[in-house]
Amino acid sequence: MEPSGHARTQRLVMFRVGDDGHAYYSFLLDRNSNRWSGWSRVPGSLYLTGEVSATYSTNGIQLATTAHNTPYTQQMDLRPGRPLFRPDWAAQGIDAREFRVSNNFTFTAGEQVFFASLGLTNTVRIARTRPGDDRNTRYTELPGGGRCESVAIGRGGDPGHLATSPFDPGYAAQQNMAIGCISPNDHQLYLNRSTDGGNTWSGWAHSTGGPSPSDAAPEIHGFPGGEVFAVLSWGSDTAPFTRHMIVMKRVM
Repeated sequence: MEPSGHARTQRLVMFRVGDDGHAYYSFLLDRNSNRWSGWSRVPGSLYLTGEVSATYSTNGIQLATTAHNTPYTQQMDLRPGRPLFRPDWAAQGIDAREFRVSNNFTFTAGEQVFFASLGLTNTVRIARTRPGDDRNTRYTELPGGGRCESVAIGRGGDPGHLATSPFDPGYAAQQNMAIGCISPNDHQLYLNRSTDGGNTWSGWAHSTGGPSPSDAAPEIHGFPGGEVFAVLSWGSDTAPFTRHMIVMKRVM
């Protein structure tokens, strides 16, 4: 399951893959009582074999998933009334075991969305495009090389405020982004960071403080001030943590 908010309508949506292999969504109706709408199916004939990740845009919500090692995207328009979708999922034209989408961000040239995919050879490929215009997206290998067994992506900035002016304090915050990778060699977390929206990257390295063993896929989360945090399940019984303890660390 993955929640995603939307700046224009301020609605919270949850997505999941059902037992039938199709994606479903539910809206939060009342946060005080934690009341949700019934599950509705995302249109399309695609049988999903991977999880669904989601991020908001000013046009709606961008969905990303994989099916039989092919990444797909779908667009959910949240105008008042019934949500609108594309007729079907759009294939990305690359092979990947995992496919992730980050929180949206803006440049003076307009709104953009960032994708990260974990290829069949365990390399990470990235792409940046405009929301809803991703059918012909071009993917390049993430600078720094390296191999991963799982991948996560996240960025800083306020998800309810896409800053379009470089003079807006939120503009710099939303350019901070990090990609997390669990190495198949030592099962430790490695990070690749960018402070310019994904134009340049730092290369793979441990976070400050040394190696971070993990026995599960990482998560990367951003905060409004531009901070980016990594979350993982600690993968050893080494002080100060015990195995399987959930650990969060600021990485940017």
